Amino acid sequence: MLSYLIKRKIKKLLKNTSARRQKRFWDYREVDSIAFLTEQSQLDDLRPLMRNLLDEGLQVFVVVLNTTKNSIDWKYPATAVLELTSRNLLWRKSWPDKEVKTDFMAIPAKILCDLTTKEYLPLLCLAGISMAEMKLGIEKNSWPLYDFSLAPLHSESSSELAENLFFYWRSIDIKDNNS
Repeated sequence: MLSYLIKRKIKKLLKNTSARRQKRFWDYREVDSIAFLTEQSQLDDLRPLMRNLLDEGLQVFVVVLNTTKNSIDWKYPATAVLELTSRNLLWRKSWPDKEVKTDFMAIPAKILCDLTTKEYLPLLCLAGISMAEMKLGIEKNSWPLYDFSLAPLHSESSSELAENLFFYWRSIDIKDNNS
């Protein structure tokens, strides 16, 4: 029952945010900052991607849902890391508290990229309230969360999802520039 109520609240937040958000499809080469939503177990797989993006001169912000008791390596290759733990989640660890939402909204990223392969309510809430001009991810519950989305993968790998998202995003750039 609680899950149903939270999903309903996320849909309402998404509707309100969509009306105020300035959507824009960004050319990959024009982007200067990206925020990623991910889970703690996928961080090691995503480390090479984060390093590459930092080497390209992008600001990389990582929002991590940490469901384990293990702490995140603070030397992780990112401009900033926002960690969601049981201490800053409410309603049976299904909703981010006010401080987390405030910190998330302060992230100056133009692009939001959800690299979760499963449905995590706290991260869906953050994706719903995000004012990022462009949102990327895989389809979840047929909600219109993302401006650019892929069908769910058969793989559980966030790095494979990121590889596919970035491949198609870059391909669209090439096609638009050649026409």
